[in-house]
Amino acid sequence: MLRGMRRFLQAHLYDYNRAAAAAWAGLVALGLVCLGWALASVATAGTATPGSFSTFSTLNTIGVGLLLVALAAWFPVHIPRTSYAIGVSDIFIFTLLAMAGPATAVLAAVVDGGIGAFRASRRLTGRLSTPAAGAVAMFVAGHAQVGLAGLLQSQGLSAAAASFAALSCVAILYFVMSTLPLTWVLSLKRGTSLSLEQWWGNYSWVAAIYLVAATMAALVYANAQQLGATVIVIGAAVCFTVVTLLRSMLARQEKERSEQEARIAEAERE
Repeated sequence: MLRGMRRFLQAHLYDYNRAAAAAWAGLVALGLVCLGWALASVATAGTATPGSFSTFSTLNTIGVGLLLVALAAWFPVHIPRTSYAIGVSDIFIFTLLAMAGPATAVLAAVVDGGIGAFRASRRLTGRLSTPAAGAVAMFVAGHAQVGLAGLLQSQGLSAAAASFAALSCVAILYFVMSTLPLTWVLSLKRGTSLSLEQWWGNYSWVAAIYLVAATMAALVYANAQQLGATVIVIGAAVCFTVVTLLRSMLARQEKERSEQEARIAEAERE
């Protein structure tokens, strides 16, 4: 076993110092614990958690929700000439949190993080740490959402209003828990101290996306309670249509820009 661990360290953590390797291993271990809890909860329950939307109470429907997350994560909108991409998977993740509870949302976060890391990185370290951070983040944010919604209902808010407010509030918590641990591991790897100012400057746009996604998910949840699952189907169709149109438009613009730059470069050589 020790020999296997040594081989793993040499093959995948060769540029990690001891502190960074320990932090990475701890994050992945916590992620595995959260993932195990989510799988056990979904498998044993077979229905949605108390207070969740009845239409989404079966494992088959949860599977459809996870499939939507996977599709959205696999086809993001890449911002031209940057390494950044945005997508609609977060809307589905927060919708699953509102309708099916924290366990399903943890699975959705793992699917989203796993696909995103697989597309963005060839290293096993990133492909494990990113979904692990998502699992831990949604485990914390999901339980915070349930607790906050219950607290707000006890203060007189309706279930729909409490869920709406709770989803919007925990979006920032999910942002912090999903990005800060990874930034901390990276700072340990580089041998530098963690700069919260730099972290916020680099990732504040992610917080904005999570806030918008959580708000849209809350609206979908509130409307689905009144109008049924048709709202979910229409919302998903609209999301994927928008993503498809944006990807097509940006790809066309980038192609035209590249052709123009090539013509300019050729003219300058003549």
